[in-house]
Formats: sequence, C-alpha cells, structure tokens
Amino acid sequence: MEWAIGCGGVTLLVIFAGVAVYIVMNRQVKAREDRIKKKGERLLCWIVTAPDDLYEVNDVPGYGEARVVFTADESDEDELKKRLKEAAKRLKKGDIVDEDVSVTKVEKFYEKYKEQRWLHGPLKLPKWLVGDIEVYTAVVQIYWRRLPEMHLTESYLYCNVLFGEDGGVEMSDDRDEE
Repeated sequence: MEWAIGCGGVTLLVIFAGVAVYIVMNRQVKAREDRIKKKGERLLCWIVTAPDDLYEVNDVPGYGEARVVFTADESDEDELKKRLKEAAKRLKKGDIVDEDVSVTKVEKFYEKYKEQRWLHGPLKLPKWLVGDIEVYTAVVQIYWRRLPEMHLTESYLYCNVLFGEDGGVEMSDDRDEE
C-alpha cells in the first residue's frame, strides 16, 4: 500500500514538472515571437524547401517547417522575387558562382546549413554561392490557418525577420498586414 502511494506521488510530481516545463517553454516561445514581430522587418521570403503537406489544405491548428531565403535589399518586388528564386535554386542544388572557392569552405557552410533549425537566427549565404546580393536563409514554421487558403499557393510568403545572433524568422499573418 505504501509502495502504491509512493509511486502515485512520484507520478504526480513528474506530471507537474512536465506541465511546468511546457508552460515555461510556451511563454519563452511566445515572447520570442512577439519580439521578432515587434522589432523585425516584414520581408518577402522565397521557399527553398517545404514538406508536401503544406501544399495540401489542412484546417488544423498545426504547422510545417520550411526553409526560406530572404534579403533586406529594397528592390522592386518582381526583381526581388527573381533574385530570391535564383538564390533558392543555387542553395538547393549547390550551384556556386565562384569556381575558385575551396572545398573546405563549401563543406563548412553546408554543415551549418544542415544543422540550422527553427529557433536559430538567419544564416547569411556566402558570396561564392550567390554573388554580390546579401541573402540569408532560415527555417520558419508555417501555420496552415495563417495561410490565405490554409495551404501554400505561392512560392513565397511574408515573414517578420530579426537579423543577428538572437534573431529569427516568424511567419507574418498576411491577413493582418494587407
């Protein structure tokens, strides 16, 4: 009997600790999102890769993660789309601009690129990959219910971007911005 009471107490303690950690983490994520929305810039982000389910209608409160490229360069929107599409293609296929770049530099960059996750700040694409344009990449959570038709219909979306080590990228709710 005492053993059962002890196990029940430990179980309750573990459940309480789990709930506490969940609450604290949710508050930290919410604070991060609010900081990025408040201090960041709303930029056009070209989608490099996204899971197939983001292209299907999903009326659920979930999300999928996608990798995007973006720049703070203030070009004409059509020109910007063209440049970002090219950068996305180069990043995905590994096409480089500078053929004299060392293999070590390429490997180090792609190692960082593969390790990048949602909570990481933007990663600048090297000049040898994209030329003189200053382009960054990041992983962003794309929420179905924030999309106009509850799925991706374009090759790009708008995100709030905060540059720097403590920066990040959060999907913009386009319905509030337009």
